[in-house]
Amino acid sequence: MKSLNDDLLNPEIYTRGVAGGWTESELYRLIVRQIQRSFHAGNDDDRREMLRNRPALTGTVWDAVVAAVVEHAARVHNINPPDWVNEPERFAAEPEQLLRRRKNPDSIWQPAAFLRHGVCIDSRDLDQRTGDGRPWTPRP
Repeated sequence: MKSLNDDLLNPEIYTRGVAGGWTESELYRLIVRQIQRSFHAGNDDDRREMLRNRPALTGTVWDAVVAAVVEHAARVHNINPPDWVNEPERFAAEPEQLLRRRKNPDSIWQPAAFLRHGVCIDSRDLDQRTGDGRPWTPRP
């Protein structure tokens, strides 16, 4: 039986996006918004299944972003984050501001998971609506 949405819960989608040269905006939308959307839409079994799926490392800042989003979403739903979010490779070497074109980065309002992993996002994307509200469709 398929879970909530196997494509969106499959960590290979994130690593394929990084390897495929997706733009920062595409990766941001997929990782920051869609992981949360999947968490909010699923039940606890779906969420635990998603947490078991350890994404492969890409050697990019997106490893830290995925870990921060997953850690944050797990804590919002009172689920222990998976151990893989603590792997040293899942922390940015230097603090990283994503989507630099935004005029007012709000780094002081970042949840603990993002501060811990060294990535700063637009925290408005962390509410229950999880961003833009448009369904995300994987690129071929």
